Amino acid sequence: MTGANAPQTYYSQVVGHVVRGHRELQGLSLAEMAESMELSASGWSRVETGHTTVTVVHLVRAARRLGVPPWEIVRQADLVVSWLEARGVVVHDSRPPGLDKMLSAGELLALVVASSPEVRVER
Repeated sequence: MTGANAPQTYYSQVVGHVVRGHRELQGLSLAEMAESMELSASGWSRVETGHTTVTVVHLVRAARRLGVPPWEIVRQADLVVSWLEARGVVVHDSRPPGLDKMLSAGELLALVVASSPEVRVER
């Protein structure tokens, strides 16, 4: 698929998913993470889902809370972007105005799992 028919996402959504993955690996709840970010749970949820772009300050705070350097979060997001683009997903730098259909978190995960049989998701 190409053009308007290709699956689409944007960079802040990818960064949010990387941060969420680290948070879940650490066993932190959304509320615990939000508190350490000095945001409401709904505010931090918007960062993790990419509806709000993470600020540099929040990226640094999140990285410290999660025990990883900030550059590692960005590096991992860049790897995911490269992986997605190699599979035909269009990754925008920012959320384009008027573009309503973006990959949801579930669709993004489903694409990863469907494209990589070696990926195992445990709940």
